[in-house]
Amino acid sequence: MSRWMKGKKMDRELYETLMNDSFLRNFDWLLMDTDNPQRYNELGIMLSDLGEQELASMYFHRGYQLMKEETEPGTAAPEDLMENYGSTLYLLGRFEEALTVYQEALQIQPENEAIIEKLGALYYLLGNDTLSVQMYKILADRKGESFNHE
Repeated sequence: MSRWMKGKKMDRELYETLMNDSFLRNFDWLLMDTDNPQRYNELGIMLSDLGEQELASMYFHRGYQLMKEETEPGTAAPEDLMENYGSTLYLLGRFEEALTVYQEALQIQPENEAIIEKLGALYYLLGNDTLSVQMYKILADRKGESFNHE
């Protein structure tokens, strides 16, 4: 087992899946390009697809940190990195952290309806009905629909 997996409990099937060519290739690229947020995003996606949300969140988090260090506000970043990280935090039940990530993502991608929808759901889960309704009204307006909340 490689050094990065030491101390992580994994079943044999998951270990074999992780060791496939695609994962190894992405991991090799990461080792050669450790300051590239997209590399962390790609590995996080692979781990998330395998159901390894905690491991995926570590890769997304590192990519997120790098993106914040290197990216000027409002400039292009790996477009799906923040959304992937927020989704993983959501799945792990880390709603406050997910909310922060999605709020920042919305500043970079204000037209992204998936982010607006996820913010609406998070605001609702966290008990902020006013902001939840506001997010869903934005979505309804963009689709030319009416939204009534009573």
